[in-house]
Amino acid sequence: MTEMGRWVKEIAYLTIFASFVTLLIPESSYRKYVRLVLATLILVAVLRPAIGLLRSQDFAGISARMPAEESFGTEGPARDLSRMFEELLNERVRALVVSLPEVASARVSAEVNVESTGVWEVLHVRVEIRREISPIRPVSITGADDSVTDADLAQKVYELLEQRLGIGKSMVDLAILN
Repeated sequence: MTEMGRWVKEIAYLTIFASFVTLLIPESSYRKYVRLVLATLILVAVLRPAIGLLRSQDFAGISARMPAEESFGTEGPARDLSRMFEELLNERVRALVVSLPEVASARVSAEVNVESTGVWEVLHVRVEIRREISPIRPVSITGADDSVTDADLAQKVYELLEQRLGIGKSMVDLAILN
């Protein structure tokens, strides 16, 4: 009965977590993807005993738990969820960085860890930026140089990622290509 109780608690916690995350996500095009990932996570938790039953060779010992090699944190469903979160984060970071007027394009590669509780954390983000190259420089009447240096652009990117996504400077590897 304790295994089944843990299983029910896990589903309840995941449902509460999913509801909380859904409330925190602003109305945007990404909301449906986050809801899809959270629903998939709950579905995997619900189907875990059935998957464990189908994977075991003898059906005599019916159990409400998965074998240890199928638990979260190893390969399988957790790795698929990590990939989905990484793709979502890659697109979100790329969209934020490209929104800066000095940036022409960006390539992003994120590394995400999904814990056994379903909580995910950003481990590392690599961002390669191509600057917007203007063939004609705008004329400034004041005589001041309005061009943005690489250091200024890097600072803007770090601040943007920290403010919008909570990704600290220490987790970001930034390369500015000209």
